[in-house]
Amino acid sequence: MKSQIFPFFIPHAGCPHHCIYCDQHAITQHSGDISPKQLIDLERFCQSHSEVDKEIAFYGGSFNLLPQAKRFQYYQLTKSYIDNHTHLRVSVFPTVSNPELLSEFRQHSVCTIEVGIQSFNNQVLEKSGRSYTAAVAESFCREVKAADFQLSIQLMPGLPGYGKHSLRETMRITLDIKPELLRIYPLVVLRGTEIALHYQQGKYTPLTLGRAVVITAWMSGLSESHGIQLIKAGLHGDISSENIVAGPFHPQFGEMVRAYRYFQKVRKAYKKHSTLCISPKDVSLFKGRGGACLQNLKTAFGVKKIPIVIDTELKKDSFSVNNIKSDFFW
Repeated sequence: MKSQIFPFFIPHAGCPHHCIYCDQHAITQHSGDISPKQLIDLERFCQSHSEVDKEIAFYGGSFNLLPQAKRFQYYQLTKSYIDNHTHLRVSVFPTVSNPELLSEFRQHSVCTIEVGIQSFNNQVLEKSGRSYTAAVAESFCREVKAADFQLSIQLMPGLPGYGKHSLRETMRITLDIKPELLRIYPLVVLRGTEIALHYQQGKYTPLTLGRAVVITAWMSGLSESHGIQLIKAGLHGDISSENIVAGPFHPQFGEMVRAYRYFQKVRKAYKKHSTLCISPKDVSLFKGRGGACLQNLKTAFGVKKIPIVIDTELKKDSFSVNNIKSDFFW
């Protein structure tokens, strides 16, 4: 189900501890208090999307570990907006089985449950201080799926202990669970976190930006080939640069991943001296960021220019390769 989303950010609320890489206040730029202005904005959002499927989301904390009274406060806050088109979305911490909690979620119109898994590898989880095992996380996700919620999983390549084996293991289990949605956030070292200290002490090396793009492109491509929709790649682009110590952060990270995946698909299909037909919606993707996608294709085929046709019939992210004559070269 594709929905419009109105987000409330409740950073660290309910979290059992601060993970070594996490600072939700820096990421979300919210204090956690829901202001009167936000409630006014919510009302306007619901009015303007009255006939559209939508979700009111609680992000940034562990909604399932909040005190029950706090959860019910949030339910009450949003109750008047819930209808056939409007449901709740909550971010949760993977923990032991709790059918009663899932029943509570169902009673209060929760439709989508986002689970911050980060990795399905025990070594990575232990070194990152996640306090649960891969088996517990997997069981929790399967329980959410079995209860007929829409499941979203968040993964974080580049955690301490990360490697090819842990990535393959994580993706194997993810594909087997088959969540409807996926977020991929390569680890970025944030100021004031424990991992920032490890980095400064030379105990941790983050992924490079290029490597993070390649890994995320592979993960997202594999996931989407199994019917799992990527909804976000990389942290939000409006994080203050003062909060970033190191790691693969870029405000257009998601677009870089998309461009890399597009290049890979074109490279497989393109024949030297053929004409490449692309959608007008992909011109910026093809020529953006200094023409990286275009230049990579030229380098791969050893050519200085590529004949191009802008085909208005083509949809976004699609292309064709043929021998149509073109007077337009890039």
